[in-house]
Amino acid sequence: MLRNKAIAGFVLWFLLVYGLLMAPWPGLQNAYRAAYLDAGQFVFQTLTSPDTIRFKAPDVVEGEVDTVVLVRYREAGVWITLGINSRQGAYLPTVVLASLILATPVPWSRRGVSLLLGLVLVHLFIVVRLTIVVLSAYFFMWGLNTGADASLWTKVFVAGVKFAATGQGLGYIVPIIIWVLVAIPREQLNRILSERRR
Repeated sequence: MLRNKAIAGFVLWFLLVYGLLMAPWPGLQNAYRAAYLDAGQFVFQTLTSPDTIRFKAPDVVEGEVDTVVLVRYREAGVWITLGINSRQGAYLPTVVLASLILATPVPWSRRGVSLLLGLVLVHLFIVVRLTIVVLSAYFFMWGLNTGADASLWTKVFVAGVKFAATGQGLGYIVPIIIWVLVAIPREQLNRILSERRR
């Protein structure tokens, strides 16, 4: 009975925090996108040479695309434009992780440490997602320059990039994995696994 109450409490707290953070509060999306653009520009200008990758807001937001990544392909002397959604690619996994950790029935001091460590890990995941987007631009241009079968390569590669870099699936899966690693006490995790084995 107590265990069922704890599970129900966890689910209710998760839904409450998740709902509050995902609600379309006025100005929140624009503020997050601005921070996302600045952080992306800083990280990739640090990792690459200047004037190779640019992050900007589109002139007109159409559909789900609210962020434009420009990648300079030096060999062809062109800029490749990629449209992504900052809410799905970065904000969603951050909110899922924060909601899981804040709803976990452990002392608040542990939640704070777990949240700090978890946010570091989830933002590393976001950087990996952006790296996949940038590399996809180089792969696309490489395919065109080598005369590869555009129809076959494009379909396979675009599907893979959408799942890994922009799809919602990993936006839930990876935060859950991080949550298990940083927030659930080892003794509880071992107990759960042993019960599952029995």
